[in-house]
Amino acid sequence: MAIPVQQEIGYLGVPDFRKLFKSHIAIDLMVKIKGLDFQECYADSILFKDGDLKIKTIRKSDLIKAKKSAGRAKDLNDLENIE
Repeated sequence: MAIPVQQEIGYLGVPDFRKLFKSHIAIDLMVKIKGLDFQECYADSILFKDGDLKIKTIRKSDLIKAKKSAGRAKDLNDLENIE
């Protein structure tokens, strides 16, 4: 399934997107993050590979910046474990 990367798509238009995955792994797909620019983060992202599985993720420094910008209690709590 092709997914437009820069479009805000919620759960990708699927009524319960989580049911597409049979494991208990939670994956957040976000294209807008407070305090970050998508184009810059995408260009600077890291590609993890495990066999045929490929996952792009933002850098730790960008994650920290996003958590600080959000300022929610759960994000500030996450910062204690990230930094």
